[in-house]
Amino acid sequence: MHAYLEHKTTTHEFSNAAQCLGDADESAWAASFDGSTSNVTLSSGSGVAAVVPTPLKVTHAANCASVAPTLHLQLDTVAMGRLMVGGFDVAAKLEELSAGS
Repeated sequence: MHAYLEHKTTTHEFSNAAQCLGDADESAWAASFDGSTSNVTLSSGSGVAAVVPTPLKVTHAANCASVAPTLHLQLDTVAMGRLMVGGFDVAAKLEELSAGS
């Protein structure tokens, strides 16, 4: 199920995939997701190029219903667009707070 959700909810875009993977042959590129560690392994014809944590990890309670899931930022993450937390626009609130100091 982890791999299915990873494929359906996340798009990874690389500035230069050939440089990242060390191989210009796109047919040799591969990625695999390990749901138990939340790591993505990137590889090419020459072997494993990198093992990195996913930027976002969602942890669900044992019963999957009565407790809200927890969002973990496993990497420094840039949010493109609005980030609403508890009804607050985080960027707008930070700008408001910094203007008042």
